Amino acid sequence: MILVEHILEDARKRLAVLSLETSVPEAAGILANPDTPLRVVCDSEVLPFWMTPADPRALFTRAALRARSSARSQRRACCAITTWALDISKSTSVSLENLRSDHMKIVVIGGTGLIGSKLVALLRQRGQEVLAASPSSGVNTLTGEGLPKALAGAQVVVDLANSPSFEDTAVMKFFQAAGRNLLPAEATAGVRYHVALSIVGADRLPDSGYLRAKVAQEELIKASGVPYTILRSTQFAEFGGAITDAATDGDTVRVPDALIQPIVSDDVVSALAEVVLGPPVSGTVEVGGPERLRFDAFVSLVLRARNEKRKVVADRHARYFGTELADESLVTGSEARIGQTRFETWISRSGTSR
Repeated sequence: MILVEHILEDARKRLAVLSLETSVPEAAGILANPDTPLRVVCDSEVLPFWMTPADPRALFTRAALRARSSARSQRRACCAITTWALDISKSTSVSLENLRSDHMKIVVIGGTGLIGSKLVALLRQRGQEVLAASPSSGVNTLTGEGLPKALAGAQVVVDLANSPSFEDTAVMKFFQAAGRNLLPAEATAGVRYHVALSIVGADRLPDSGYLRAKVAQEELIKASGVPYTILRSTQFAEFGGAITDAATDGDTVRVPDALIQPIVSDDVVSALAEVVLGPPVSGTVEVGGPERLRFDAFVSLVLRARNEKRKVVADRHARYFGTELADESLVTGSEARIGQTRFETWISRSGTSR
């Protein structure tokens, strides 16, 4: 690991240590890319940091790396084989207004739900100013109520709101109306980054009204002009019970003959926090659980945890959110971020599932 040190005159006048997990020959090339995420260690806390794409590439290409020492860095309780300093030409103006600060106002739409409440807590733990926005707090994306006040001074908006109805027409109206209210309000307020949570496989399953609505939401985000990242997640482990009950007819649970890749909400939140505190990718990234299970095996684990006995049938015509599934409709691609917690481990610990 190389530690690239540079004094950043932030509000607290603290020294930040930029840590690049790379080799010496690669360091200069990485620094030449203004979109490359760096890691910041402030008071032993690791935070994301990057130069925004708007900053001139010359800021980094004029940088010169020079060896400073190979001793242990006592200043930040960091251990380094080689420590490098980042020198920037004095003729280059470095405006800290253009650097992504380690302290931001972040508005989480849907900040009181399963994912939202955990994300709010984690971001606050990491030193961010976070507003948990929801209709109960006077912020309603469906009507636009409270948006100007909530977004004032915000750098980042995370949209986790969900439709109260999954009926095809209602869910489409919800996501379209919410997007058409929220995204222009963000542009007016000067929000610099929009993050949304979506669903792995949404664009592969057009027969599902809910997933069509999620794709419509994504299209509005892409057309908004606000820098964005869409995080698509696989199915939450916590909803295994609800999925099982919805597929039950009498004593039989009929499920698709397909794969599912459940992920626990804590792992989703960890990935979301990385995305929120990282740079916009103006695209889609995926996160999923660490294992792919057959749908019938997934449901069987839920029933075992509940100590319930039902017959589980795998049926290739069984529907999920109103659509039939191909074998890999709901699983991530090869570039996805992967959670750490196996479903069987989680459900045996929790004892049940929603």
